[in-house]
Amino acid sequence: MKTSTSTRTWHRRKTKTKGGFSLLEILIALTVMGVMLTLAVKDGVSQRDKLERALEQLGRAINFAQAETVFRGSLVRIHFILGPDARYHVEIGPSGRFVIPLDPYQDQTSLSLSERAAQEKRQKKLNLDFHPAENFPQRRDDFVAPISLVAVVTDKLKQPQTAGEASVYFTPQGENDAALIMLANDVEMGVLKLEPYTLEQTIEYFPLAENASGDLDWQTAIDQKIEEIFRKWQ
Repeated sequence: MKTSTSTRTWHRRKTKTKGGFSLLEILIALTVMGVMLTLAVKDGVSQRDKLERALEQLGRAINFAQAETVFRGSLVRIHFILGPDARYHVEIGPSGRFVIPLDPYQDQTSLSLSERAAQEKRQKKLNLDFHPAENFPQRRDDFVAPISLVAVVTDKLKQPQTAGEASVYFTPQGENDAALIMLANDVEMGVLKLEPYTLEQTIEYFPLAENASGDLDWQTAIDQKIEEIFRKWQ
């Protein structure tokens, strides 16, 4: 009888061991799940969050510029530097000047050398009339990888500005440029749309081409999306 009891107990223990998971197996499973979750956040939610924050900061800059132009009674602009060192700043213009200037920037590839020189001279002269708002710091940290400032469009420009400089102007009378400010990450583009003569801002998101991979394909997808959005906006 003792031998029989011992045998039954041994079989129960053996069955229990084979049906469970060891502590090491559980730790490995948790580690794999953690890595997968981290990659998912990094590739999806994190990129969208950064894009949203950058666009929201642009919206605050627009609100600030609109308030400053009324408070100071002077022309105010948001001045953008596009390219690898992308950034922007709210700048205060001369008081008593309420007419939005024609932005001298346009596609330089269609200009002769003398026309380019004249364009740069006009822009430098215009820039002398503006100085940075002391209570609004220059924004460049918004455009850290994977976020890029890819284009600025206004109703004064003949085409999207993807390099050089561009400005969006505001006047005390409530007039402002109609504008599109385009940001992008690795997988989508976010566009802040500003209507003229109004405080209305809207933000839209557009997926890039599904086959975009690598710098060249990403840039091609960006160029195509900029042109598509610009044509619909005109």
